[in-house]
Amino acid sequence: MKAFHSSLIALFGLSATLLTTSCGRQEFVVTQSVSNQTAPGFYGIPPKVDVILAQDNSGSAIAGKAIIQSAMNTLMQSLQSQGWDYRFSVIPLVPAASYSGISQIAASSYDSNWGAGWKAPFPGAEIQFADRVDPARFRSSADFSGYVTETNLTAGAIENGFDSILQSLRTEQNSWGMVGSTAAKLVRNDALLVTLVLSTGDDTSGIRFHSDATPCNDGFSHRVGDKCQASVESSYQDRLAQLKSIKPLAELHRFYSAVVPVNTTNCLNQRVFAGERYQRMAKDLGGKSFDICSSGSIQAMVTDVAASLQIQRQAFRTRFLMLDQRPEASTIRVVKVRTDGTRIELAQSTTSGWSFSDLYQVNIPLVDSPINMNYRSGWAVELHGDAKLIGNERAEVTFKPYGARDSL
Repeated sequence: MKAFHSSLIALFGLSATLLTTSCGRQEFVVTQSVSNQTAPGFYGIPPKVDVILAQDNSGSAIAGKAIIQSAMNTLMQSLQSQGWDYRFSVIPLVPAASYSGISQIAASSYDSNWGAGWKAPFPGAEIQFADRVDPARFRSSADFSGYVTETNLTAGAIENGFDSILQSLRTEQNSWGMVGSTAAKLVRNDALLVTLVLSTGDDTSGIRFHSDATPCNDGFSHRVGDKCQASVESSYQDRLAQLKSIKPLAELHRFYSAVVPVNTTNCLNQRVFAGERYQRMAKDLGGKSFDICSSGSIQAMVTDVAASLQIQRQAFRTRFLMLDQRPEASTIRVVKVRTDGTRIELAQSTTSGWSFSDLYQVNIPLVDSPINMNYRSGWAVELHGDAKLIGNERAEVTFKPYGARDSL
């Protein structure tokens, strides 16, 4: 039998043993085809994550753009090495009037834009059914250069960061059924979403500002600075609800911030302001905040994001095992291999085993928890109940090709 290896998934093709007898009779014995399947935590079926970096470009713009680019390159390399099917892009926190949207999207080698360099995510995967980024905006991680380089000085103290992020996420959210589309965008419905904010200021989205001409009139006898206090809380709750609506399941959106913890005149050689609302959003959306004034803070945020994603993927559950060809249903055998190496042959059962529909399955989710993810088409064995793969568990499927018969 010839073995063909692709990364951590091994495929074994059909072979036949030719036996010649003394009377000239030939006997062909069809042998089993083997597909080794792995859960997403073992990198066999790559889980999806979309990352958007909201980079400060206000009057207090972040110094050290080279540090930011180096840290983001490290993040993309980590996601690639961990086997994530990722997309990455950058937006300005305070877009200028001439801003026309995201111009570049970096994508992993599981994206069909890679052509000959495309990496099949499972046995039998076909490139024409793989995810695809708008070709005009596609970049490899090595070629990505879409970082913020222009400073917007017209906004003054206004930094509508949450609104900028929300507008970009909505504009970049794919419609269902976009697999293979030449206009595919950054944010996929069946992917995790990670939002990163780098800022030396604070969000002002929806906040009303006080002046003699426009008093607060919000029931408060005082104001905080020049902000109407009631609008500070109401605008935050509104933006929190809107960000949650992008990914209705809480565990599918993580928000991180590298901001200033308190107002200071000695951070990055300039006067900067506490990113209180960014820090609060990171807490409410399951992420973390880092002190951008501290050396190595951006790298620390990247390290934490990569580690947290790696932990989260261990809880992903595989429901379908894709085969590289149509099997003879009666010959299918499924063995589950636990993390400790224990091998368990699974019974054919729709409650706690496996089943096979002798049909070409269209747009089925390989991963079914915490969200239906990685929709694919092909020949598939479905796992049920305790038979589903968790984290680093894997499975081996053996079968004879459809229509194959031993000739004796």
